[in-house]
Amino acid sequence: MKELDNNCSVKINLLLDHVSYQAKPDKEDIKLINSRIVNNPVELTIQELAKEITYPNGKTFIPNVFFKNKRSNEGWKSQQIFALDFDSGITFNAALTRLKEYGLDCTFAYETFSSSIESPKFRRSYYCIT
Repeated sequence: MKELDNNCSVKINLLLDHVSYQAKPDKEDIKLINSRIVNNPVELTIQELAKEITYPNGKTFIPNVFFKNKRSNEGWKSQQIFALDFDSGITFNAALTRLKEYGLDCTFAYETFSSSIESPKFRRSYYCIT
């Protein structure tokens, strides 16, 4: 995980599963995650979120919250953090350069479960205060 760029104490509202995974969840686990996560809104700092979703905790998150815990476009309520998923076609440093070109800063980044030396895969997250 990339070191966090700031010591921001702003709390971010999002959805976080309470179950940790050490490997990519299978289809049955994903169904369970989807049914649990909408009922688990949390308020965390960026540092707390990074700790919860990276190894060894490996919890799933959804970067937004919904009205009445209904996960749908119509139920979308707010979002303070954005996560970009890179599965191929760009290196970590190239993605960071591109973000900077658009005036965006990476708050933290981490490799996904399916990342390997041959095929690096990672997520970059950044937030805005709303």
